[in-house]
Amino acid sequence: MKETLLMVLIASPCVAAIVISYFAKNKYSRLLLFYAGTFFASVIALSIIVENQCGGSLLKGLGMCTPKTLEPLFHAMHLPLFVLVPSYLFLGPLAVLLAIGFEVHHRLRP
Repeated sequence: MKETLLMVLIASPCVAAIVISYFAKNKYSRLLLFYAGTFFASVIALSIIVENQCGGSLLKGLGMCTPKTLEPLFHAMHLPLFVLVPSYLFLGPLAVLLAIGFEVHHRLRP
């Protein structure tokens, strides 16, 4: 229950970016918010799936995975997920600020 609540709290900015993208008037800000939100939501969901199916964590290393057939795939995804999950903290706000800049420029333009 605690992990599910944490997953919802971590992924909520991604879902909010997807919802807000429908209200954007600028094409570039709409695309940036939608695709950044979708990308990071899928990265977070995939990292939670990998951590739940395999013992351990992304930081300390993965253990034995429950479906043995997917163990090579999960271990191959360990390093990209290890890089992409922390990048959510830096690239997510940067994408939002860039989308705000596009939107402000579009709305203030005569």
